[in-house]
Amino acid sequence: DIDIDIIDETVDDVKKGPAKKKMKMSMSAEEKKQAITYNKYCKKKLDELKDILRWNHAMVSGKKDFVLARIIDGEYYGRLALCTVCEYGKLKVIDGENKIACGGYFDEEGGFHKSCFAKFDVEKAPRLQPWYSDSPTEEEKEAMEAEYTKESDDKKSTSNLPEKILKSVRKINWDLSSRDNMKKSSAALVALIVADTSPIAALEGVEDEDGSGSKKVKMAVGKMVLQNKDKSAEEILDLVVEKYGMKEAKKKAKAAKAEVTANVCVVPANGKVHELMTELSDLYYKESNTNAGNSYRKVAEAVRTLEFEITASNAKGLGAGKKTKVAGVGKGSADKMQEFFDNGKIAKLEEKRAANA
Repeated sequence: DIDIDIIDETVDDVKKGPAKKKMKMSMSAEEKKQAITYNKYCKKKLDELKDILRWNHAMVSGKKDFVLARIIDGEYYGRLALCTVCEYGKLKVIDGENKIACGGYFDEEGGFHKSCFAKFDVEKAPRLQPWYSDSPTEEEKEAMEAEYTKESDDKKSTSNLPEKILKSVRKINWDLSSRDNMKKSSAALVALIVADTSPIAALEGVEDEDGSGSKKVKMAVGKMVLQNKDKSAEEILDLVVEKYGMKEAKKKAKAAKAEVTANVCVVPANGKVHELMTELSDLYYKESNTNAGNSYRKVAEAVRTLEFEITASNAKGLGAGKKTKVAGVGKGSADKMQEFFDNGKIAKLEEKRAANA
């Protein structure tokens, strides 16, 4: 059902020369659609083409040929979604290549840029529908904005806390009039927060000398109280939840993240190693060690694209050896993977977690 004259004209335009002879062409469905899309937009001005990219949250820079290529890609596959590897990065078409890449994103909470080295084949990149050839309505713009806004759901306000803990908080004799009273009030609030029955994830990933982490939580809550003497116990609890999150929400977020991590790896079984390398990268970024952060991001990407499963028997070899060395994985990172398989944890990662708790 394709008009072969249109296809011929389009191919002539692409080749920048007239066809010597009309002939029936054998084209795939993808090539036909892309050729028709080219014919549809090739006569438009550059500014008009850039508007189409803006409507679809796509990169608008570059010469007309590259801008047109992004539109053809979008019409055929759909709008580019957020990166499924780092979760927040904005994807873009690599001009002149059959690849989609993520350049990372700015972590507003940490105040630094997190690199991402993920690359996808165009047909496997995460996509959203529809692609807008005309200016979207205000309602459609709002819907798109929501699709490109990633929010964490592991931190909720006290309005989502069980009534039982709220009642207990209200019973605290909240008196901040003196230093002694402030200590007593803070201690009473901390006792509720770190209790086994507490829904707040204050102790998760936090350890101190006795292994419980309660001392660090006590110090953190005490600091909040000192800085917010005008707030009630419930308002301080709200700040605590904002800092630590909720157990159930974090549990769900952790499970979802593990599933996503497994799905983005070529071999799903490598998901856990990818997750650990990514976390180590994030913690180095938090310490403003960009070089180390980037290094472990590259290791994570190497793990993601591996076509075989990492195991206790081959992990160490990923960082050395003519036949076993994997590009992007160094001896140090391979040793950490081996350590994980041998001990179930990585000492350096545990150290970084504690330092950033």
